[in-house]
Amino acid sequence: MKSPSRRVRVVLAFSAHEPMSARRLPASALGRLVAVAEALSAPVSLAISNELAHQLHRDLPDTFAELQRGYAQGHVRPLYTPAHRAPSALLSPDELADELRLNEECVHGLLGAPLPTRRGVLFSAGEIDPRLVPTVEERGVDFTLCPRGAVKAGDASYDYSHRPFRVGERLIALPLHDAPLPPDRDASVVAIRNVLAGAPAGSVVVFLHRLDELELVRHAWGVLKDEVPDTFELTAPAELLEADEVTPPWLPLVELEARADCVHGWEGGRFVTGTLEWLVAAFGFQSTPPLGADALFEQDYQLERLPPRAQVPMLLRLVKAGCAESLDGEAGVSKRPYLDGFRICDVLDAECQLADTQPAVPGPLAPGLLEGLARMPELIVDPRVVWLQIELEQMQVERGLQQSAGFAELDRARASRQRADEELSGALQAYAELRDHQFHGRSRWRALLQGLRDYLGSVCVALDYLERAAAAPADPPTARALSA
Repeated sequence: MKSPSRRVRVVLAFSAHEPMSARRLPASALGRLVAVAEALSAPVSLAISNELAHQLHRDLPDTFAELQRGYAQGHVRPLYTPAHRAPSALLSPDELADELRLNEECVHGLLGAPLPTRRGVLFSAGEIDPRLVPTVEERGVDFTLCPRGAVKAGDASYDYSHRPFRVGERLIALPLHDAPLPPDRDASVVAIRNVLAGAPAGSVVVFLHRLDELELVRHAWGVLKDEVPDTFELTAPAELLEADEVTPPWLPLVELEARADCVHGWEGGRFVTGTLEWLVAAFGFQSTPPLGADALFEQDYQLERLPPRAQVPMLLRLVKAGCAESLDGEAGVSKRPYLDGFRICDVLDAECQLADTQPAVPGPLAPGLLEGLARMPELIVDPRVVWLQIELEQMQVERGLQQSAGFAELDRARASRQRADEELSGALQAYAELRDHQFHGRSRWRALLQGLRDYLGSVCVALDYLERAAAAPADPPTARALSA
């Protein structure tokens, strides 16, 4: 391995994702990404999801064309990522391999990026699941980006914060700095300068910037290139690894920190995805749809247009992707896994009407899945109802605005939330009867599917009403109010 440069080597990386929506995408910061790379005279690495790439192609063709130019001219370098940003812990190895395949088809086939000399992957949310590392290696991936806190054990004398290391037999990890920049321009310069000052000469630091930080990135790195040009160099992962002639066996292997299971965030998605996975497998559907990225673009992600053998596993993938934001996203985003889960149950219910349909399972549902599913409205619906009630009441008191429409939608959300409990109670009864009959009988399967479908639909409708309540206009002022 060659002696590394005495300057700190810096990689600028960005992650871009926007879930598919019925609304058109009005704008995207990606339209400025290539200009920022050109202004800094440095390549930037981009992990872009298929959903966002499709929306750019459909809604913002000029931005899509600019991104194509950036790839073609080398200003933007591909960094593969799960195509729909499903949390890694919810994906099987086969599903992750398929997600990466779809992303590669999008990046190279549709965006026209040249094939890289070193292939890199950014796991969803930047977290590396050790269970999936062999899958990534089998696809010929050379490197990934690793958060500094992910290293559990390794050589105590090695600087894992500033040197490449291994997280598999041959998968190289580049140390990732993913702290957000301060919103103040001068403060952002200071923040980056402090990171560089703490990095030894010849070390490696990957900055994972957010798209909404683009102008801060342009300003801060531009200032530093003028003020301290000899302390760092902006490069790309391929050039960095090739310049040092990095060979995996020469790097230390680390043990990664495992995540603890919890019942919040995307972990709550285990309940809905585990239940749906069991159902999908019972009906004999594969977990990887025989689809290309171009077919999904052509169909505008209207999966109902696809045959069931492609539609069902793709819907399950989108359920898993939606779980990433089911708690923290807006109500419109949070309802996605429930809407797609509703559609899965509906398709499987239709399959039960075929004479040759014979669902088969190796055993019952894993303990706690249905019970956990019953708790999810407590986490994704009930808090939003409380917060929105308070917000509407404050608008009435503080601004004197009447919110009749908002309160009416809120009442409808509560009613749908109540129906969800009732529907799941029926689904639990149907499951108990199906289990008591050794999972035989199409009518029993239909009762379970319809109960789960209606439960998922009621949760989705409750979130839809909450979205409407938040957007409901205030009542027009009365004549008395105007005279006052």
